[in-house]
Amino acid sequence: MPTRRLIFAMSDFTSPFFICLTKLTLFLLLLSLGLTVNLKQVMCLWQRPGLLNRAIWGISVATPILAIAIGVGMNLPVEAKVGLVIVSISPGTSLPWHYFVKTFKGHLYAGALQTTTAFLAIVTVPITLAIVNEFMPADVRIAPLAVAQQLLVFQLLPLVIGITLQQFHLALLERNTKRLMTMTAGLLYALLIWALGQQFNILLQVGMRSIAAIGLLALLSLWIGHWLGGREIATRTLLALTLTTHNIALALFIAATNLPNVAILPTIAIYVLMSVGLEIAYSRWNQPRLDTTISG
Repeated sequence: MPTRRLIFAMSDFTSPFFICLTKLTLFLLLLSLGLTVNLKQVMCLWQRPGLLNRAIWGISVATPILAIAIGVGMNLPVEAKVGLVIVSISPGTSLPWHYFVKTFKGHLYAGALQTTTAFLAIVTVPITLAIVNEFMPADVRIAPLAVAQQLLVFQLLPLVIGITLQQFHLALLERNTKRLMTMTAGLLYALLIWALGQQFNILLQVGMRSIAAIGLLALLSLWIGHWLGGREIATRTLLALTLTTHNIALALFIAATNLPNVAILPTIAIYVLMSVGLEIAYSRWNQPRLDTTISG
């Protein structure tokens, strides 16, 4: 298949229904986060500027720089390079939110970090895009202002709605919040599977160099998060997982909304598979110490 057709391969990834589904998934993900977050915990994180600044630096600066360096240094195809960059600038996590609730058992850093990065994404993602565009071909550049407007509607708005509704302590919401989180996670995985089915032929053509680059980004992101997380095992583990998994719902949203004809989904999908494998191995390695710390 000629390179140009590989980069601009048409599929259901370009369909209005798929794009609407990515928007719905992101909206519900942020809504469920808003329904569960504790604002007092967020304020506690903001009162620890050292930890907060390290987290923001790792999420918004270090990983995008790393993605650009890997893409340029390894001379990756355009679609792989763009895919890595979009994943790296998508702050948050693709792991189901109830996973953090269960694993960290209410540890203040869990909800506070996810909420803070979700709020800051309105600013950090467009700024990062403006910088990253300088390293990208003109036909795959994304307008930062357009992304900022999209995030206001599909990221900030549902988060604010969720936080506002939570203040009313509605029994109906409390009973169904976990169901909403589970449904949102299922919707995200269904999106990935559906889109992969449409671009499976392109997935099979992803070269070993691109696969190695994707794995390298995931591994180095894990190490950066582990290193920046501080001495507390809970904060170290959570930041490592957040930097490794990224918010795949947001990455899909940015890609489908702004570059629907660019075949970068295989890169995103391979990253998901590799990051989940790393997350499982890292969590099992850390779990005994994490259980001891949190229970103590």
